[in-house]
Amino acid sequence: KAWRRPADSSSGMAPKAKKPSKAELAAEAERLAEAQLIADGIEVRRQEELRIQREAEAAAQAERLRVLEEEHLARVAAEDETQLPSYATAAAELRKERAAFDADKLWRRYMTETVLPDPADQPDVHSFFYAWEARPSSADFDETLDGLRDAAALRAELLAESRLAMEQGDLVKASWQRSLVGELDALVASKLDAGTAAFLSAAQTLPDAGTGDVSREGARDSAFGVGLWLNLTKNPRTKTVSFPSLGFSTEIPKTLALGSIALRAVHSYVDTFTVPFTPTESPPPLPPSDQSEGGEGG
Repeated sequence: KAWRRPADSSSGMAPKAKKPSKAELAAEAERLAEAQLIADGIEVRRQEELRIQREAEAAAQAERLRVLEEEHLARVAAEDETQLPSYATAAAELRKERAAFDADKLWRRYMTETVLPDPADQPDVHSFFYAWEARPSSADFDETLDGLRDAAALRAELLAESRLAMEQGDLVKASWQRSLVGELDALVASKLDAGTAAFLSAAQTLPDAGTGDVSREGARDSAFGVGLWLNLTKNPRTKTVSFPSLGFSTEIPKTLALGSIALRAVHSYVDTFTVPFTPTESPPPLPPSDQSEGGEGG
């Protein structure tokens, strides 16, 4: 029989591992701390090398761009110097054409004997505004329509001059001409209301007041027209009101046909009805379906 080592009768468990001493624990902690310092130093050096590399690349790119910019400027300067005589000739031709255009415009204005101011003359336009604003409103609505037609023609001329000034790079002139357009729009609205009020106040004394309802309308000159109807007969058979020159017609309910009402329709290049709103706000609600588009009633 094979020999067997007798079992340890004192315990059935493996012997316990030896617990490290305090000195060994302190040595291990010191070793780990030293290793961490070494790793941190390596990472710092790596980051510094990356920074230096990035700065070197950025400097090289900036130098390349500087060289390219210098080459471009030198090339443009050489081309300008070569083309300078052509530029001077073209500029002289443009000045000549502009002078001829201004002279022709002045001559045409003189030949037509227009009452409108020169749209290129800011004080002249303001004088026209002041004179028209100070003129009393007439009960003759045709006279009001004549003033509105003149204003529409002046507005078109101001816009044309403003666009021409923009093309020529004269931003100051273009700006004050656009500003004059805004002033003119406000003045047109004011004169239209004043002329309407004067007409309605004197409607009973008009020559055609005894023959039926009173109606006035102006043609759509320069995309602007006005129609005005005053209900004097209060006839229940009145069904519609039309302004043929404006292409406008609307039905009149019986309750309004029997009332003291007036209706005004405006065909305008400026929206004076819709309430302005900013892009951050919701659009204003649409008018009820029984209201006529482009018309005003009162």
